[in-house]
Amino acid sequence: MAKNPLQSLPNTSGGYFETTICTSDSLSHLTEVTLQQALEEGKSANCRYCLTMMLGEFRNAAPMTFRTDFVVLNKATLFDTQTGQKVWELEQPILLEKSNIGNHLGLIEDMAKTVAKSIAG
Repeated sequence: MAKNPLQSLPNTSGGYFETTICTSDSLSHLTEVTLQQALEEGKSANCRYCLTMMLGEFRNAAPMTFRTDFVVLNKATLFDTQTGQKVWELEQPILLEKSNIGNHLGLIEDMAKTVAKSIAG
């Protein structure tokens, strides 16, 4: 489960339910998460869907350098945790980019929210 309890608190902004899971003994940022691990973690958090993402290059530019922050999303798949069925999949890598005010991690959250909103109807 989440090591930081604040990161496991759900929110309902935007009409959907969101839970963030951090790395644990079974999940790590150093390896690709298997479908089985993703489904088990999603079920243990009582989530209906589980979104897995594989990131590529990224840059968190220093403020006032006028260089953009970016993240390359190489792979993303959304699964229904109950059935294990693939609900959505990124067809090709995409570049997520913004100004350098703030943090590049917001790009990842924005992508997850976009996918969640698209299935919430």
